[in-house]
Amino acid sequence: MKVYNVVIRTVVALSFALLISGCSGEAEPLEVDTHVLGDMRSVGRVLAETETEAISDGSSVITRLIIVDVDGSGVESELAAASARLQGQGWKVADERPSQWIEMHSNEWRKTRITIFSSGFFQSSGRYESSVERALRSARSEHGSDGFLVLDAHRTDG
Repeated sequence: MKVYNVVIRTVVALSFALLISGCSGEAEPLEVDTHVLGDMRSVGRVLAETETEAISDGSSVITRLIIVDVDGSGVESELAAASARLQGQGWKVADERPSQWIEMHSNEWRKTRITIFSSGFFQSSGRYESSVERALRSARSEHGSDGFLVLDAHRTDG
């Protein structure tokens, strides 16, 4: 019985210590660094921005979407131009489908990925949250067509 009381007191004391120290047990959301967003914005004229939040392995992961006009002569040239501009910022191509998307990584931001999508591929990929739909509508209105790129950045450590 004494051992049981000691265990209970220890658990209560540790729990109380955690509460006092302000540790709620919840992790901070995993967000993309503001410097990464700056790199993304440097790709072209920003038409719209938004973010989404999802739970992955118990962590809240914030995905940032930036929609840009690159002023290219077609999807492949726009994707290549966006990729080249990010490479100028230190990003490297990790994977690609030249007419649809390019995924990039950086030695400086090891836990972050940027994916550049053609607008057609992105929009055909499924349903979106209302914030993404609003951003797409805004980009279409601002650009006058669907000829823009969607850049998606998210942390990979969640």
